[in-house]
Amino acid sequence: AYASTILSNSTLVVALFNQTALQLGYYDTNGLINTEIVNFSNIPVNEIKNSTSLRIIQDNEKLRIAWQKSDATCGIISGSGETWNEELLFEPELIGSITGVGLEIIGDSQPALACAWTNGGALFDFSETQVWERVAELPPIAGDLQLLKFAENTHLLHSSSEFNSLALSSLISSEWTTAPLGGFQSEGLSARFDQHGVIRIAAHDINNLDLNLLRLLTDSDHDFIPDFEDELPNISGQWGDHDGDGFGDNPDGNGGDQRGPGKRHR
Repeated sequence: AYASTILSNSTLVVALFNQTALQLGYYDTNGLINTEIVNFSNIPVNEIKNSTSLRIIQDNEKLRIAWQKSDATCGIISGSGETWNEELLFEPELIGSITGVGLEIIGDSQPALACAWTNGGALFDFSETQVWERVAELPPIAGDLQLLKFAENTHLLHSSSEFNSLALSSLISSEWTTAPLGGFQSEGLSARFDQHGVIRIAAHDINNLDLNLLRLLTDSDHDFIPDFEDELPNISGQWGDHDGDGFGDNPDGNGGDQRGPGKRHR
């Protein structure tokens, strides 16, 4: 298993785990610049040597690596140079057989971890006291997943056996809501929030062998104008308010507001 990420200094780091050690390779525009062999003196190597998935993120001067095995056991190690420690070891109580697992870690100094398997999953947050806390169960997931954070809410992009489709699950006020997306199943997901709060998604359609590029836009008032372009995002049918009176430019249709600045209309 291997994983990679771009560090804050634009260096590419690749983590590769073999049967005996975790090797880190650092690359810049000139190629390989350094390698490290992780010291497992503080880490029970037998727990992670058969990992099928690795994910890696940066937290200031150290790296944090999440791992998962085919039996859904997952954990996190962190460190740099010769000093590495185990932060989390999670061994779920499984019901039924496992046909797939999924792993994702995001963040930097305040990371989050999703550890999923066929019939369940767990979401962990890194608390202010520097410990991992299990904060929620995951909705039903089939295959790959991508964890996202925006504002105070957690979002999970994943393949869903329930909808037989790519889906977006959002954790709001301790409740998950799930909606199908795109009408296809995916393996290999990448998604990010942009500066407008729009989710930009790249997903591989495993049935049609297509690469799909999607945007998820928030439209609170359902007038087909995304919130980041809508001057009145909570008033349906109004999206401009040139005179700033709070009533919008379109009292009777799509025509502009001709009453001038400061004039109010209903």
